[in-house]
Amino acid sequence: MIKDTERKEKRKMKFKFVSVLLALCTVAGSMTMPAFTENVQAAQTENSAQTEENSSAKEDALEDYQYKILEDNTVEITNYKGTETALVIPETIEQKPVTALASGAFSELENVESITIPKGVTSLPDYVFAYCDSLEQVIFPEGLKAIGEGVFTGCKSLKSLTLPDSLRDIDFSAFSGCTALSDITFPKNLEYVGQDAFLRCTSLKKVVFSEGLYRIGEGAFKNCSKLEKIELPLSIKEIAANAFNGCDNLKTVNYAGSKSDRKKMRLIGEGNAPLLQSAITYGSTGKTERFAPKKGAQIKAGSNTYQVKTDVSELAFVKTTNKAANITVQDYVTIDGIYYTVASVTKNAFQNNKKITKVTIQGDIKSIGKSAFRGCSKLNKIVIRSYQLESVGANAFKGISSTAQIKVPDLQLNEYKKILKNKGQGSRVKIVAY
Repeated sequence: MIKDTERKEKRKMKFKFVSVLLALCTVAGSMTMPAFTENVQAAQTENSAQTEENSSAKEDALEDYQYKILEDNTVEITNYKGTETALVIPETIEQKPVTALASGAFSELENVESITIPKGVTSLPDYVFAYCDSLEQVIFPEGLKAIGEGVFTGCKSLKSLTLPDSLRDIDFSAFSGCTALSDITFPKNLEYVGQDAFLRCTSLKKVVFSEGLYRIGEGAFKNCSKLEKIELPLSIKEIAANAFNGCDNLKTVNYAGSKSDRKKMRLIGEGNAPLLQSAITYGSTGKTERFAPKKGAQIKAGSNTYQVKTDVSELAFVKTTNKAANITVQDYVTIDGIYYTVASVTKNAFQNNKKITKVTIQGDIKSIGKSAFRGCSKLNKIVIRSYQLESVGANAFKGISSTAQIKVPDLQLNEYKKILKNKGQGSRVKIVAY
């Protein structure tokens, strides 16, 4: 930065230079061009003053910035303390291109209403514009490839977004809490929307993705309570758990592909009940149907039959045609591309199965229905791997082998002994830790 005294000294030197130049012109041209000389002197004096004024203004503006010169001779802005409402971040400082902004460099600005990001910046670091409460508009440069963690989190006045076609990734919580955000134009090259990226964007009503998107992260649009419609491209490969949790007004999904294409998509059902209950229209055929089976519907996976529970992302194990002696009740199953949690074993599920000798109950099973294993006379080993078992129905183990063992997690032994007490098993049946 040039101090005021240094600026005055430079101004004096320039005036001396102009005087010398005019003197030379006078000697060379004798007395034949007095008017011309006077005009030149006046013009040069005015231009010099204007240049000094402009230079001084630029230097004063740059005093609001703290920055450092990087090894590649470009500039990273590390902090900003100005009060501009329409902030245009400079493209150059000291005649060097601005290519980076430091984490949090422009966060918590009270007055800023619009921000223009310089074209040399290709990624936005964590929380760089977070909690700018009055920010309504952002102009992004073409060439921006990534928006980092929490970049605009808490910018509660931000109303709309037009993201550049160069953008590839939107990271964790990038726009979370942008409660005024109602309109987003997602670019054609966007590949990934990160975890909680648009969490609690409560004014958002419609989301349209372009071809190229392959993954929507966990909780990406969680609690976007006004979201009514989404449009998914054929390129989408995965929708993570809770991506649309709390989006209770979501009713319509337009999908660019066919039903068989949709079945190839990996959709984690957990926390995505609003999506599973919506109507999906296939772009290839125009046909509309429920995204997933409704509550109470029975669906099959291999030899097993399941029933859709109240939370349509959860299933209950109903029965099996498997004749094997060793049976495992999985705590998850994938059907038509939807990854369901298996939360329970229904009543009578294995009743009078005379072949089964061992059953393993996997990790997320919460309940076993009444008479579930009643009459399984050869069943002598039951392994409960679930840490979430809450209830076991009456006579669930009545008629199993009199010398059977029920093995449970060590940490749950005392609790599970209470849950399993008097469920029909004989007095010789042992409940032990594994």
